[in-house]
Amino acid sequence: MEQKLGEKEKNKLIYGDSLNVMRKYIRSGTIDAIITDPPWNEKKMFNITVKESNGENSMAQMRAYDDTWSWSGYAEKKYDEIMNMQSYSKLKDLLTALISIYGKCGFTAYMIWISINFVECKRVLKDTGSIYVHCDPKISSQIYLIMEQVFGRNNFRNSISWCYKGASEAKMCFPRKHDIILFFSKSPKAPFYCDSIRVPYKKGVKESNPLGTKCLDWFSDIPSFMNASRSREYCLVKSRTKKPLKLVKRLIQSVTNVGDLVLDPFVGSGTTVLASEILGRKWIGIDVSYFQIRKTMDRIRLESSDIINVEGNKIYEVFGEPESIEAAKHLAKKNRHKFGDWCILKIGGTPNIKKSGDGGVDGDYRFIDDKEYKKVKIQATSLQSGLATKLRDLCGIVDGENVVGGIFITLKEPSKQMITEASSHGFYVDKFGTHYPKIQIISVKDILNHKKPNFPTCVHIEDKLVETWF
Repeated sequence: MEQKLGEKEKNKLIYGDSLNVMRKYIRSGTIDAIITDPPWNEKKMFNITVKESNGENSMAQMRAYDDTWSWSGYAEKKYDEIMNMQSYSKLKDLLTALISIYGKCGFTAYMIWISINFVECKRVLKDTGSIYVHCDPKISSQIYLIMEQVFGRNNFRNSISWCYKGASEAKMCFPRKHDIILFFSKSPKAPFYCDSIRVPYKKGVKESNPLGTKCLDWFSDIPSFMNASRSREYCLVKSRTKKPLKLVKRLIQSVTNVGDLVLDPFVGSGTTVLASEILGRKWIGIDVSYFQIRKTMDRIRLESSDIINVEGNKIYEVFGEPESIEAAKHLAKKNRHKFGDWCILKIGGTPNIKKSGDGGVDGDYRFIDDKEYKKVKIQATSLQSGLATKLRDLCGIVDGENVVGGIFITLKEPSKQMITEASSHGFYVDKFGTHYPKIQIISVKDILNHKKPNFPTCVHIEDKLVETWF
């Protein structure tokens, strides 16, 4: 029987598809609140850039996550799944109408995807649970209609406008300076803790409550990152769509108490789980991007060091990433590109965006030596044969390019021939005279045993997202 996560479980950070994870691992009626910022169907790909030693952005990037949608067999399958549900008749009518109007396109594929995720969100919520969904004003009306059919019109609580300031290049319309947060409950029994989120009175207003005045359904007291670019939180997150900690804390405090369980099915950079931890709530965070999982882990480590107990015990468990050779094989079989990205990120490298036509290079590992930026090429493979040939190809790339070494990651344990080939390429010598094997082989078994490359400490990825338009 599959392990099911519930109220008594430890905090979880789960690598996987939100829909599959909720169905497979989260019990019905166990979540007190869902606070989430799902993809917005922005038709963009978000990449990260790596920072050079001189402070400039390099040309090297990796894909952080996609927010692009198209009608596919997956959308067709999920649409059929919704149509065959015993309930949600109005949701079926709505989706059928949307397809009739817009056709089978990226927009309707997105609406089907978000619909079936909301159905699972409702299932895992307690009867006293609530959900906040952060969405772009361009699609908030459609998202509202979907949520109304899933959670019920009578369970709609608020459409919150989060207002902020900042420069704008708009010339043909008013500058767009607000986002929408839709607030639904599962039932009328869901609580709302007004006193937990009161705000200070404005100057000159009579103070009738020592806790402050009621917080209205438009928030103008929380700046966006773009209007607070010097804040420590912004420097740690630097993401295109991520939300301030203060904003998410307000939402959590409005519908939960200490010890309640909060879920974010699209964890992103981890603001919801970090806010939950700071406020003493239990949490589960899910994301299909391993980069986002790693980013959340780093953010928890950097920003919650003062709240981790003195023994240094972990406040969460990572769940869903490969923890065995068999699990790594399963990931490779399911998606070899995600397998490669997982391997490269685990050793501290940066995966390539391009997944074809890359000349056999899947990423790189970067470090600084004698004030210069050094690059090591990485190739990751799950093949069970032809490994010696692929290793020689990597060696040829290293010898022919302006790089100092190569790392060959293999699912299968290397042969003696491969080890001999790697050792024949000599060493890279740093400014201190330390010798590092120029070609290094790391197996998945080594990765699972936490082995890192035998090179100087890598230059970490800068947490900055770059929009790539299609």
